[in-house]
Amino acid sequence: MSSSTNKGNISNLLFTLACIALAALVAVLARLMVGDGLRTGRYMNPNVATKVVGGTIYDANGRILAMDVPIYNVYANHNCSEVAIQILSLHLDMTPDEITSKLAESKPKDTTQEEASSTQADTLVKSNIDTSSISGLQTAIKEHGLEGFVTIRREYTRRYPAAFHGAQLLQGIEDEYHDQLFPIPEFDVSTTYGNDLHLSLDLDVQYLLDIVIQQVYELQNPAYVAAGIVDARTAKMLACTTYPFYDLNDGSDRNGDASFVDSFSTNNAMFENISVVDSVTDHRTGERLQDVSIGSRLNGNAALEGMISNANGSTAIAALIPEDAPLFAVYICPMEPKYYTNSTVLEDAVAAIEEGLQSQGRLGNQSL
Repeated sequence: MSSSTNKGNISNLLFTLACIALAALVAVLARLMVGDGLRTGRYMNPNVATKVVGGTIYDANGRILAMDVPIYNVYANHNCSEVAIQILSLHLDMTPDEITSKLAESKPKDTTQEEASSTQADTLVKSNIDTSSISGLQTAIKEHGLEGFVTIRREYTRRYPAAFHGAQLLQGIEDEYHDQLFPIPEFDVSTTYGNDLHLSLDLDVQYLLDIVIQQVYELQNPAYVAAGIVDARTAKMLACTTYPFYDLNDGSDRNGDASFVDSFSTNNAMFENISVVDSVTDHRTGERLQDVSIGSRLNGNAALEGMISNANGSTAIAALIPEDAPLFAVYICPMEPKYYTNSTVLEDAVAAIEEGLQSQGRLGNQSL
């Protein structure tokens, strides 16, 4: 009897210990599940930058060629009330019909009842509103309880202060250096900034070239004119253009060929590996990240390069300025010119560029 009692006590003790151990295990698991959502198998959204601000592009003298600037855009829900539409009309200088039409265009055709009643402001009503309108609109949104139905967002857009000057070159650079200028959003920051590019392009030389090229176009009426000016000592691109011009700010279609040559020859010299991007720097600190002046360039256009290599002075010309101790190399190439009434058009253009460079003090004391 005593033996059976002892066995029972031992069984009870073991059962009690097992229960205590199980309870402790359950408590630990519960603590882990509550304390760390990842332990439950639930996905936790990472903190990713909500904005990417593109890097700035500078010319050789530090003047801005391309940059991201903040603007204020107004968004509204497609289920906005008449009151909301009237308020937007008053503050955005738009008619109610214009606003209604924009909202109707964005309204999904096949939606659930829940989606149809959503208050998310997801339709762009007006972009780049005047900052003087912001305060009044914000007040009206609060007074009429339109939060969620109407929102004002600070966003970024690309701007090109030099307008059409060097547009085709900038377009090519932004394509080739896209990852440097517009990186993917970073973790644990609110805004990611792209790196800045510093070019050998000189806006003063660019303006000069653009003026001369317009005159060539008017006299020969080609399909378009491509031209460039290179530093003869460093093979760095100082100016590059095509005419007719196009302005990157208004998104107009490109005219002419958007590429430029990376090598060309004259009777006296051959220029290879022409570069245009001097360096890449950190947008926030200004620290130089890499020097890309050597070996990094945009690809040239084979047909254009061939014409320049065989410049005959009528359909294309390549020249050194001055000829005896060259500081600049110039090429001008009208594509499919219609008129040759003046056989010296291109020679006159080179002479005009030389005169302009002289007036800018770039040829020293040399006389023309």
